[in-house]
Amino acid sequence: MVTIFSTPKKFAGHIQVIQTNAITSWTHLEPSCEVILLGNEPGTAEIARRLNIKHIPLVPTNRSGTPLVNHLFHLAEENARYQILTYVNADIILMNDFLAALRKVKIPRFLLTGRRRSLWLKEYLDFSDALWQEKLKKQVRKSGYLESARAIDYFVFPKGLWKNLPPYTIGRAGYDNGLLYDAYSRNIPVINATRLIWAIHQNHTYFHHPQGRNGVYCGQEAEENLSFTGYGLYGLNINNASFILTEYGLLPACTFGHLRTVFRVTTKRFSYPQFWLNLIRNIGENSSLLKCLEEKEAD
Repeated sequence: MVTIFSTPKKFAGHIQVIQTNAITSWTHLEPSCEVILLGNEPGTAEIARRLNIKHIPLVPTNRSGTPLVNHLFHLAEENARYQILTYVNADIILMNDFLAALRKVKIPRFLLTGRRRSLWLKEYLDFSDALWQEKLKKQVRKSGYLESARAIDYFVFPKGLWKNLPPYTIGRAGYDNGLLYDAYSRNIPVINATRLIWAIHQNHTYFHHPQGRNGVYCGQEAEENLSFTGYGLYGLNINNASFILTEYGLLPACTFGHLRTVFRVTTKRFSYPQFWLNLIRNIGENSSLLKCLEEKEAD
């Protein structure tokens, strides 16, 4: 079972529509998940009551009033009922393929994410329609698109994964890259689940920030996020994942993006022979495909 948590923006205008769609979709997952909303933006308490989900209003913020990642993750872990947690942005619709994909992950420590599929939705979804997921996927195929690997909107991980996270500002450039870097630097498998999970992002404007899109990606909060792990790691993205989740389980992602990232991160801590030894060991120990072949050979 999974605990999903998020910190919504103010429920107003189009943002109210897409956040209502997203959060409601999480409550319709089967088997059911625990959902926790954090923060006290207007409308958060109301939707939590309406959907009968947990609400934690008091969350530490920076001086601009934006929630901090380390506190969000700590509060979620402290209050979560289940062992597997998922942070997801409040504009992302999840469907049953999400839980089906997670069941294929058989390793104890991991960080799972994936590319999103984007679509403009201006109306509330009808969740009383038993075919809402199929209809939404059809709509995405017709008028949506697969986003860049730099757009990272959800993170799945087991309890106890994070230790001493910097005070990243949520929703600003750099925090997601920082989480990927933290996982790589501690030899935690990073899994790309794009093939199996349709995480549907509802497009929106950036009116929620006083400086708009530029403020989100280039403002002072973004600069502070990038400074915690070094500006050179801004390029870390989903294409740098160490494993790819497929219908057969995990496969090593021996791509240029992955190998380059492993080289950049691990050579700071290991000599070159140790680096290659650790890379080979990680691929062997964490690959479901290799495990399957070994078991077949033993038979």
